[in-house]
Amino acid sequence: PPPPTATSPPPPPPTAAYQFQPDAWYAGERNDSIVRFYGHLKDRSGNGVNGYSVKATCGDFTVLSFPSGPSPVAPAWAPGWYDIVFPNPVSCNFTLQIVEYQCNTPGSFDAQCKQYNPLSEAVAVTTDVAAGETIIVADWIKNW
Repeated sequence: PPPPTATSPPPPPPTAAYQFQPDAWYAGERNDSIVRFYGHLKDRSGNGVNGYSVKATCGDFTVLSFPSGPSPVAPAWAPGWYDIVFPNPVSCNFTLQIVEYQCNTPGSFDAQCKQYNPLSEAVAVTTDVAAGETIIVADWIKNW
């Protein structure tokens, strides 16, 4: 009989383009007084990932969340937790993006720092005050 034919091994799984990718996103409870983005950064096993910021952009305005999880500026935060609150509700086509804070501000945090490394794509999310969609829960998964 002819010898067995060699088969090629399966191709490796595709590599994610970014270190973080969006996970579950949904509108939270209604609050007509604020715009809020919050959620968790987790690894593939579901463990909270600390030390990264979420950048929220609306037009020319950009702000960073405190680093995820407990940190010197938010010591009581749960592992992987982040939170951004705008005290005035605004309808806007926002983008959210995970970034690595790079400002040299020992012992403090500058939410409007412009020095950061992007670690995810910028994902569009719209807030709509009239529809009561001002609170968005946006979780992220760390690929590596």
